[in-house]
Amino acid sequence: MRKICCLVASFIFTLSAVAGERNSFEAAVETSKYQYREPHMQYPIKNTGRMTGVSAAFTHRSLLESYFGENPAFVRIEGIYMKGKVDYDGYLQDGTPATSDDIDDWYVDGRLLFGQRYEFAEQSLILEPFLGLAYRFLQDNGQKKSESGYLRESNYTYMPIGAHFTWNVTNSFRMMLKGEFDWLLEGKQKSGTSRFDPAFKDLKNTQKKGFGLRAGFRVEQDLGKIALFAEPFYRYWKIQNSKMDCYYTEDIGGGWYMCYGGIEPYNTTREWGMKAGIEF
Repeated sequence: MRKICCLVASFIFTLSAVAGERNSFEAAVETSKYQYREPHMQYPIKNTGRMTGVSAAFTHRSLLESYFGENPAFVRIEGIYMKGKVDYDGYLQDGTPATSDDIDDWYVDGRLLFGQRYEFAEQSLILEPFLGLAYRFLQDNGQKKSESGYLRESNYTYMPIGAHFTWNVTNSFRMMLKGEFDWLLEGKQKSGTSRFDPAFKDLKNTQKKGFGLRAGFRVEQDLGKIALFAEPFYRYWKIQNSKMDCYYTEDIGGGWYMCYGGIEPYNTTREWGMKAGIEF
């Protein structure tokens, strides 16, 4: 992870070195309320808590200007790191209630976006549709708080499709409305079930169906060489049942094996909060 962060930082600083006045870099702090649920299980479970973290983005608006003229294409790199503590409220397989508090959760989200800029009404209105490729990794450390808990790792590869609509209210004050649909290309879930029995292996489930949504409303004040902004946001994921994976197989003779395993069930994740930062 440290090597990946160093590579991303080096790439951003390289782009910053060739940035023109229309290119921008921003950094922000974020806080949010987080909720994960598996509502359709026989014994539903949920994780709820608060997250805090940082985000950064670099937008290169003149990279392809020679090809697109007055409405240049842009490339945008985004990264988010969030960390917090969640409370688990659920059940064991036999229906016995189970709870754990202050479980360490964290996630990172990296995105590469490509878009086009369109200006209207003498540049007071700007529309920027985009699409891209992104990766999200989340780790839940339930094994540290309960004997019945286990390590969970969630991997989403997805395609963001969305748009930003900006209104330059004055020469120095602007508002931006953000909307996005995230198409899940593939999900990979790893569950640390091997901790319960040496004969078990960790479950690795593949998810093929699901989507996410994002929305935000930014207000930004230009102060000359820098701008300050605040943005309430909402993030949502809805993922369908995964494929089955076996954590233990038993030889029952005649070339037949019994599979003992499980799926990653249908789940939703909701996160809503506030970010504030600086752009230059």
